[in-house]
Amino acid sequence: MVELKGRVERITSHNEETSYTVAKMKFYGYDDLITVLGNFLSINPGEELKLHGNWRTHPKYGKQFKVDSYESITC
Repeated sequence: MVELKGRVERITSHNEETSYTVAKMKFYGYDDLITVLGNFLSINPGEELKLHGNWRTHPKYGKQFKVDSYESITC
């Protein structure tokens, strides 16, 4: 299990019924935006999150982070 911290840049897709979300995040220590996938009740661009999950590689979309759990980071 990997832990990453970062900021939500945009929500690509969100299913209201299942909470399944695809988002782009900027992680500390990474130059590019990373696609994250998982069930998020409510996240918004600009929000800081700590994510727990694992890396995976999608044949079409490339490197992604599959989230098992998350928490909001308060400053």
